[in-house]
Amino acid sequence: MRPHLRTALVASAIFVVAGTAFAQSRGVARVGPAKPAPFWVHDDGTVEVNDATGRSVFRSIEQYLASDVFQRNGKRCGLPAIDDRIAGPPLDDEPGGVAGAGTPSDCSCNGTDPDPVYDADSGLTYVIPVVFHVIRNSAGTQGNISEACIQNQVETLNEDFNAIPGSPGAGGVNARIEFVLAAEDPSGNPSNGITYSDNSNWFNDNGSYWNSLAWDTSRYMNVYTNTASGNLGYVPALGCSNIDGQNQDRIVILYSAVGNCATSAPFDGGRTLTHEVGHYLGLEHTFSGGCSSQSNCNNNGDLICDTLPQQNPTSNCSSSSECGQSHQNQRNYMDYSVDSCFNQFTYEQHLRMRCILEH
Repeated sequence: MRPHLRTALVASAIFVVAGTAFAQSRGVARVGPAKPAPFWVHDDGTVEVNDATGRSVFRSIEQYLASDVFQRNGKRCGLPAIDDRIAGPPLDDEPGGVAGAGTPSDCSCNGTDPDPVYDADSGLTYVIPVVFHVIRNSAGTQGNISEACIQNQVETLNEDFNAIPGSPGAGGVNARIEFVLAAEDPSGNPSNGITYSDNSNWFNDNGSYWNSLAWDTSRYMNVYTNTASGNLGYVPALGCSNIDGQNQDRIVILYSAVGNCATSAPFDGGRTLTHEVGHYLGLEHTFSGGCSSQSNCNNNGDLICDTLPQQNPTSNCSSSSECGQSHQNQRNYMDYSVDSCFNQFTYEQHLRMRCILEH
């Protein structure tokens, strides 16, 4: 069961909350990995990528994100392939949950039972305490994110998951899932829900930093900001994988794609975290499974029937005709569109996320 507080009343959330590669100059000392790392942001902000095609260097993270290298390596989201995802022990499929109904199998990693018992209209609101672990390089010159920016990011999450009128997320389904920055740390000490660490290795998403930094993952949603290994963000597994309580249960977000201080256009609206929280709460990509059969749509593809089959991710804000029909998945937070286009979770997606929280 994901960390949350349950309340039968909807309370107001209080927010405490085309690059050009160039050659690296000779004779210039750099702090970096002893061996070429697949992805590394240096102290001066330059980005080094070592992949199958060779070595590329970019002047900034923004140039990297606008480059063919970013597109070619498919770095929009780093969710592992299904066979590479970590998993915990299986849950006992015992009845329980909302109004004493539903079981964990309703939202397993293999299927979804869109039982209306999980409908947000039940009046039950889930409140998720969040801690942001801001990881900067050792010099503190890269990766800093202000408290105000993080507060804005939490506001964006609440807009998207609660379809707040007048906000960009108003067009979606109100899932009644709220996010608040943690007011206390695991020891009960007052907190603003934000920690700061200066470590270049951790900043470049190396080392098991979560073993040193994680707050009890059965009580808090842990969000780490660093280079995200060159992705916009990722989780190690979906919320159905039952890794709650393990330090490695986490969300990782690129430091330049957070809140209203994000600099990585067109990924500068805070929707990267919305996308990754969707994974954290059990949602697949809308294009998972490609043109899978609609006759068994709750047990294949993205395990959701009201997102139409989709062969490829969407890279812009245009509707697409795939799998023999047109779809509007580019508006869905779980596609690969741009931040300004996203505005919705569907009804069945909201049922699945609430099921994950319940079990």
